[in-house]
Amino acid sequence: MFSLFIGLRYTLSRKQSHLVAFISRISTAGLALAVALLITVTSVMNGFDRELRERILAIVPHATLTGFQETTDWPDMLASAEEFPGVVAATPFSHLQALLMHRQSVKAVLIYGLDEKYEPEQSILRTLLGSKLLKQLNQPNTLILGNKLAQKLNIDVGGEIRLIVPQENKHSLPRTEIFTVIGLLDSGSELDEKIALAHINSIAAVKHNKAHAVDGIRLYVEDLFQAKAVAADISRVLPLYYVRDWSQTHGNLFHAVQMSRKLVLMLVLIIVTVAAFNVVSTLVIAVNDKASDIAILKTLGCSQKQIIGIFIVQGGVIAMLGISIGVVCGLLLSLAVSDGVMWLEEVLNYQFLQTDVYLIDHLPTDIRLHDVMVIAGIALVLSLLATIFPAIKASRVQPAQILRYE
Repeated sequence: MFSLFIGLRYTLSRKQSHLVAFISRISTAGLALAVALLITVTSVMNGFDRELRERILAIVPHATLTGFQETTDWPDMLASAEEFPGVVAATPFSHLQALLMHRQSVKAVLIYGLDEKYEPEQSILRTLLGSKLLKQLNQPNTLILGNKLAQKLNIDVGGEIRLIVPQENKHSLPRTEIFTVIGLLDSGSELDEKIALAHINSIAAVKHNKAHAVDGIRLYVEDLFQAKAVAADISRVLPLYYVRDWSQTHGNLFHAVQMSRKLVLMLVLIIVTVAAFNVVSTLVIAVNDKASDIAILKTLGCSQKQIIGIFIVQGGVIAMLGISIGVVCGLLLSLAVSDGVMWLEEVLNYQFLQTDVYLIDHLPTDIRLHDVMVIAGIALVLSLLATIFPAIKASRVQPAQILRYE
């Protein structure tokens, strides 16, 4: 209690040396800035991770089960796949690589074929498009385009677009079909520039396959990170079918986000460490400023442990004040950064986040209480460690040498 009382008096006293007060404020501001920056960066990286999971990987199949050719007996495959542990739902799908042409614009696109009746309730396509629009795909030769793709093709809902399937060999001509655009998909990700949706029967007709023929089954798994293991289990039981999971098709995107997250967090953590050790300079100057007080306290019988405790309390108060300010500012900045970037984009008429580089076209944030507590805890531990050297130095002050000229 003695160390706490004296430490608080030293820290909160208005009669401090101007230099000590100035350095103390700089240390507090630096620690607050570092903590706020780390919380904001962590929230943004968490946001990227969440968007990748909930948008890109919610549209892209978690895993696919395909045969060596199109099949019409997919209901049996569907029933077999849904029996596996970890599989939440299974739906039939087809895909087609083609060109879309509207007026003078031509774009390569991957067309996913689906059937609304089999889309699970948790499908993000139902959230983004609605069940009513998905049902309209039952009409022949209808398409739903990614909104960015529609902009590049300069086509609106209700417009007609030419679908061109490249020739299968040098003796055949490209096949063309006219499709009607009935809706736009806005997932806020890079897929909006590359993807279109159609009914499985429409794709079967373009491929000249039997009605209801599909390329395979797409699987929704309970845990994304278990998709590879689930796919491997299925491939062992159904060896005649080829199984792929999202880590093979889009794993590089996820790993790139995770690598960027680790590197950024490491760099910002270094900033927090530097800011925390600024407390050392504050306390060293405070020790020199309070040398006579320390000598008097030791003369009156104050022990070395109590002297160490006094300066640990002083450093801890500075750290807690800076960390508290940093946490509040970091949370406010995390809440405002998305809208702030959007406002800057509108003012400057420039898009900072391009989907071909950053996967999504907006700056997402996801504040997690666990991360905030870990950041605050690490900053506090580093700050307290930084107080040890000045505190030990203060405890070794020799009263006789200091008071000789007093």
